[in-house]
Amino acid sequence: MNAIQRFTFFQEYGLLAAVILELVFVDLGSGLTTPVLPLFAGSLGAGIALTGIIVGAIGVSRTLTDVPAGYLATMVNRRLLLSLSPLLVGLAAVLAAIAPGYWLLIPARLLEGAGMALVNTVAMITLADSVAGKGDRGRIMSLYQAVRRGGNGLGPLLGGLVADALGYRAVYVVYAALALASFAWAWLGIPRSYTGRHQDRAPGEEKADDRRRRFLRHPGFIVVCLVAFVFFFGRIASRRLIIPVLGRQALGLSASSIGLALTLATVSNLLTLYFIGNLTDRIGSRPVVVISGLLSAAALAGYALSDSFTTFVLASLFWGFCSGFGGPARNVFLMDIAPEKLYPFLLSVYRTVADVGFIMGPLVLGLVSQSAGFRWALYAAAGLFVAVTAAFYAVAGFGAAPGIKRQT
Repeated sequence: MNAIQRFTFFQEYGLLAAVILELVFVDLGSGLTTPVLPLFAGSLGAGIALTGIIVGAIGVSRTLTDVPAGYLATMVNRRLLLSLSPLLVGLAAVLAAIAPGYWLLIPARLLEGAGMALVNTVAMITLADSVAGKGDRGRIMSLYQAVRRGGNGLGPLLGGLVADALGYRAVYVVYAALALASFAWAWLGIPRSYTGRHQDRAPGEEKADDRRRRFLRHPGFIVVCLVAFVFFFGRIASRRLIIPVLGRQALGLSASSIGLALTLATVSNLLTLYFIGNLTDRIGSRPVVVISGLLSAAALAGYALSDSFTTFVLASLFWGFCSGFGGPARNVFLMDIAPEKLYPFLLSVYRTVADVGFIMGPLVLGLVSQSAGFRWALYAAAGLFVAVTAAFYAVAGFGAAPGIKRQT
């Protein structure tokens, strides 16, 4: 690669690299709490149903923040938004670290969700600007997902080790430090020249509201939102609530053992992400979404059938393999069908629907666990994956992307 090629590459992907590295710090901190939060809440006196509410509280503020974040990304300097949002996450981690009782974990999770929604939504819009129209966008999305999963996936092991050695509160102190590092990197690493695309209303732009309402009824958009909803409902709730508590209460595993299993899931995930990104570019996003949904259902059933640390780890490895399919493919599918000018709005709606699943999943699966057991909660989540994947296949099928293309 000569100097001109390196300069061109930096122009095209330098901003993307800076944003991804910012997210790595936040994702690593969030991953630290994955095996710890339900155990920490339980140590403060919360039952499994109340713990589900605490885990899901982050989804409430994420849902309320997603659409405003998409609007702000079109009106406010995006570098400023990307830089300041990690500070909200850091403040939330400090509140959790000093919490005298489980009641303070709820506002801490709400604040964390607002910060995460802001940084994730603006980052995804920035990413879409960077890869729009590129033939290798599936591979770029997989690289993006791999780096983020790497940070989030290493976290559970480190969080479990810190919790076993220093206690649950120390995990949140480390989380706060990582959020501060994310702010510092964004402030110094994102080019000051980057402001984002501001969308001033032009003559005739009053028709944009009609275009938004019309596209919200597009069948492809509806089903990909349903897939995202079930992904957060089933996968996130299971990983952050049911699976850690199942490992502790049913299998007698320590926090570090649970964290190790969840980290191994991420290692398995990372080993498949580039291949899956290439597959998305070659055969299209839709078949990859379908395959991911069915295999994810099988992986959740595998967790439900686990009866030892060995089978728990095997289920985690299979789960990591399966979860590598869905995220990049869903994002590419949305990019394929969304007109470019509507993408910030549609992405914010898409993330809002997904985060409703984040709210409902821990609450509903926590109640199912309390009444019928952890394993039946996992079976219920697996059934939802099958049902929504069938709906996606019925609407979207296995062919090329729907007829609506990205438009300027």
